[in-house]
Amino acid sequence: MNADWKGPLDCPRDKYLRDPAYKALVDMIEHLIHRAEFSPSEIREAAMLACINYEMYTMRSYQIRLPENSAVEIAMETLSAFVGNNKPGTPKT
Repeated sequence: MNADWKGPLDCPRDKYLRDPAYKALVDMIEHLIHRAEFSPSEIREAAMLACINYEMYTMRSYQIRLPENSAVEIAMETLSAFVGNNKPGTPKT
């Protein structure tokens, strides 16, 4: 992203005129449409899929620490036991 870019309040045309990387991206997409390789709808779908894939592969794992023997912890252990076909109350391995 170019340092001249003002942020999300810039309209796409302003970004196109100010940011060389953004301009190159727009020009490449426009070229693909002109060559009839992809329709505008396919370009939109592909852009959304790329965003979804990026979010899926860059998700951060968070751990929540629960107080010992809290109702939530007991419910989660019961659910884990049910899903794993273990008996509730068996020691964790």
